Amino acid sequence: MIRLQVTALIAAALSLAAAGPAPAQAQSPLVSAVLPGSRSVQIGAPATLFSTIINAGPANLGGCRITLSGAPGGLALDYRTSFLGGPLNQPVPIAAGKFQNFILIFNAAAPLTTLGQALVYACDGAPQAPDTPGVNTVDLLFSETPVPDIVAEFLTLSRDGIVTVPFSQGRGSAFAISTYNTGIAGRIVVSADTGPANLPVTATVCDTIPAPATCRQGPALSIQVDIPGGGITTFSVFVNATDTVPFVPETNRVFVRYNGTDGVFHGSTSVAIRSQ
Repeated sequence: MIRLQVTALIAAALSLAAAGPAPAQAQSPLVSAVLPGSRSVQIGAPATLFSTIINAGPANLGGCRITLSGAPGGLALDYRTSFLGGPLNQPVPIAAGKFQNFILIFNAAAPLTTLGQALVYACDGAPQAPDTPGVNTVDLLFSETPVPDIVAEFLTLSRDGIVTVPFSQGRGSAFAISTYNTGIAGRIVVSADTGPANLPVTATVCDTIPAPATCRQGPALSIQVDIPGGGITTFSVFVNATDTVPFVPETNRVFVRYNGTDGVFHGSTSVAIRSQ
C-alpha cells in the first residue's frame, strides 16, 4: 500500500510538471503532491499522509521542508523523510530534477475539521510551490468519537493520475478507485464532481465487484455504500464530456468524495482530466 501511495503521489506531481508552468507557478521550480488527500481520525491518533516535492528547476536547492499555512488553532504538523523513522522536521536538499518524499503527521488536541488545508512546500532560495486544491492540499477531520477513515487509491487507464476522455470519438472514459477504511464501519455517500471548476463534464460512480470489476448497480451521481471497518471496497468512476477539456491539471480535475449520511466528510481523492 505504501508503494502504491508513493507512486501515485509522484505521478500526481509529475502531471503538474508535465503541463508546464501556469501563471501562478511561473516563478517557482517546485511542484508538490500529497496522498491520500484526506484523513478522518479520532482525537489522540495521528493523521498520517505521504507527500513529495519535485525540484523541476535547473539548480540544486537546500532547506526543503513542509509546514502549515494559516492553520486553524490546535492543528499541528510534523514531518520526516524516512519510512523507517528518523528525526522530525529536518529540512533536506533536493537536487535539480529530483524529488524528495515526506511523511506528514498531523495532530489535533480538540475536534477539528479543515477542508482544503493549504501547506507550505518550500526550499531555501526559491518561491514555495503553488497551492493546487486536490493535489497538494489536505482534508482533515479530528473527531471526539471513532469515525470511518476512507483512504482512497486511484488508478487511471494511463496509470499517471490523468483520465483522458476521447471526446472527439464520442466516447467516455473511466478510472478505478480502491478504498481502505482504517476507521469504524459506516454508511458512506460516495459522489463525484469537478470541484470549483465549471467543466463540460459529467461523472457517475458505482461500487464494484473486484473481479471482474463490474458494477453492483448502475452508476449514479451519488451512491450509498456500507463500508466495513478494516475492509477494502472498490469503485468505478465514469466520465463523459460534452465539449473539449484542456489539460490544466491544477484546476481541471474530477473529485471523488466520501461523506457520512449526515454530510460529515470521511475521505476524498481526485484525478486530472482532459479530452482528446
